[in-house]
Amino acid sequence: MVSFDDVLKALGGHWVTDGEGTDYGSWTPNTVKSLIISHDGVYVEKHGANKGALTPANPKNADSRRSPLRALSYKQFGALEVIIAPESMFEGVDLSRFFTEGTRIGAIYRIPDESMMGIELLAGALRREREAYAEAQGGGVDARPLLLDAPVPLQFAVDLSQMGQYVQVKPYDMVMNSFQLSPQTYSADMIGGTLETFLSGLCTRPRMPEEGPVETVDAFPRARRRK
Repeated sequence: MVSFDDVLKALGGHWVTDGEGTDYGSWTPNTVKSLIISHDGVYVEKHGANKGALTPANPKNADSRRSPLRALSYKQFGALEVIIAPESMFEGVDLSRFFTEGTRIGAIYRIPDESMMGIELLAGALRREREAYAEAQGGGVDARPLLLDAPVPLQFAVDLSQMGQYVQVKPYDMVMNSFQLSPQTYSADMIGGTLETFLSGLCTRPRMPEEGPVETVDAFPRARRRK
């Protein structure tokens, strides 16, 4: 069974829990694009790549005292678009506390525990669809978020939404224009750097330097729900 420690490792290990004054080098939590948690492992997609990283559950880490989703509470994942996890992992977890104004979070998938597929099956299906789409577009990266209202939604997203509860926190256009980087903390977040340039290139409208937050965490309780 996947644990809190497994998700922590998948998100960055000790970098996630290290405190103020840490030299993070090239690491930043803001490369994380999609977080998929199953019973047997974790799959993390990152911005700028079609293939994510799969972390199998470690039996030695079996600990049911903390929801695996609480691994998100240590850092602000300002460019995370989607969270997919079994229904039971959301119990007692207020996700709105983990995301401040201006972050990118766009949808939550709550899948019944008995319907959740294995992580290798999920990761393989998503990777293959992204690679096929990118190839059909002439190469590069499939940067589409796993949102049902995307102009060309991934079949992976459509199929998964039919398995459980899909909660859309923000519409597609707002997601594509929202991200929160911290260049004062992470050198990889610097303005004009690889990550910032990539995310800015996905915006559907120009981002102004003085532009403020575009959404608040109050969107969680008001989110549009689909079964």
